[in-house]
Parts: sequence; C-alpha cells; structure tokens
Amino acid sequence: MADKFVIITGANSGIGRAAALKFVTEGYFVIMACRNIEMSKAVQREIKAASSNVNVDLMELDVSSFDSIRNFCSVFKAKYPRLDLLIHNAAYLNHGEKEYKLSPEQIELSGK
Repeated sequence: MADKFVIITGANSGIGRAAALKFVTEGYFVIMACRNIEMSKAVQREIKAASSNVNVDLMELDVSSFDSIRNFCSVFKAKYPRLDLLIHNAAYLNHGEKEYKLSPEQIELSGK
C-alpha cells in the first residue's frame, strides 16, 4: 500500500493520530496535515517508530486559513503524484469558550 497516499488532517492527536498510526501500519504512505508543526514532529517520530514504516510525511496546514490551504495544496501537488484518500479530521476546539470566534477570513473557530 506504499503506493497509496493518504492525507489526514489533525493527525497529531486523538482520532487523527490513531488513524495515522493505523494507516501507516497497514503500509500506506501517510501525510500528516497539522497546524502545529513543532508539536507534530514528536508524534511523527512516534508513529514511524511504532509502525516501523518511514513513509510518514508532515506538512503544515491550518484549515482556518485559505492561504494555508492553498499553500498546502501547492506543496502537496509538487511532492506527490496523486491523493488516494483524504481523512478530514482537523478541528479547532477551545473547551469552555463562551463566544463564537472567527478566523481573519471569517471561518468559525469555536462556538457555544
């Protein structure tokens, strides 16, 4: 399955992390699309070590920013021949937040 390319957004924690580990263990080439690269590097190393599969890339993606999305797509298209599977798992959660927040591009970030 190393010839199957999978993007998982929010792959640095929770369900996204579990999905990344499962897919890479099954032999897929996994692209972790994460907002916080520094935090995600440790998770990428852990997934590689746990799976014995080095086919885990880490790319920056903030889904609350159209500029970030466009940049991610450009870089992805330059690096990979195709996309076989997209798991869109990323979310912005700020538990206890009372007010709606919007990104600079008016994308809802959190709510009641």
